[in-house]
Amino acid sequence: MKARPEPGQSDAFGEIAGMPGVFSIDGASLPSLPAKSHTLTIMANADRIARHLAGRTVGY
Repeated sequence: MKARPEPGQSDAFGEIAGMPGVFSIDGASLPSLPAKSHTLTIMANADRIARHLAGRTVGY
C-alpha cells in the first residue's frame, strides 16, 4: 500500500496500479505483517476496503 503506487503495487484501498478496478484485499496488499498471528489484521483491512468499495458509485 502506497500513496503513489508503481505498477503492480496497491494504493491505500487495495486497488492495483495499472489495473483499474482490480483490488487486493488479502495479506498481499499489506506492506508488512507481524510475526504473531495476523488473521485479525487481514480481516480488518478487508472490511475497511469493502466498506470503501460499497460507498463508491458505480463506474470506476
